[in-house]
Amino acid sequence: MSDKMDYFELLGLPRSFRIDGKALEEGYRRVELQVHPDRFASASPAVRRVAEQWAQRANEARATLSDPLKRAVYLCEAAGCPVEAESNTRMPVDFLMQQLDWRERLESGKGDADALARLRAEVAAERDRTIARIGESIDERKSPKDAVPDVRRLMFIDKMSRDIASVEKP
Repeated sequence: MSDKMDYFELLGLPRSFRIDGKALEEGYRRVELQVHPDRFASASPAVRRVAEQWAQRANEARATLSDPLKRAVYLCEAAGCPVEAESNTRMPVDFLMQQLDWRERLESGKGDADALARLRAEVAAERDRTIARIGESIDERKSPKDAVPDVRRLMFIDKMSRDIASVEKP
């Protein structure tokens, strides 16, 4: 295994936004079996350390590729299209208005399970649409640059989803 191997290569997956979850898990298990620390228990400390590094890299690959947001950021940045989440927070006005609406509904919906369920469903539907657009940009149009605004949008949507979940589970 090369230390320059990217996450897709490492787990034996095609380099695309849309991935097969079962293939991801199978690739991870294959690598994990090869580098599991138990296999190197009697090896030298240097060999054990290398195996631990590969196991950590496999864990990072799995965590990154299993999450649509992390996977999108990884693909965009690997293609030279930085997401710049911290420094570029410009968003379209309609999306900002939608965010304000969701925030108001979250605040007013506290204690109202039905209102929170409707909001959660709406946010989940917008998340699904955004993920689909990211997949189209990266996989069909081969344009990670076009995906960047939707990747930033997905960051806001995922944050909103977490905030709804935190209110639903006191």
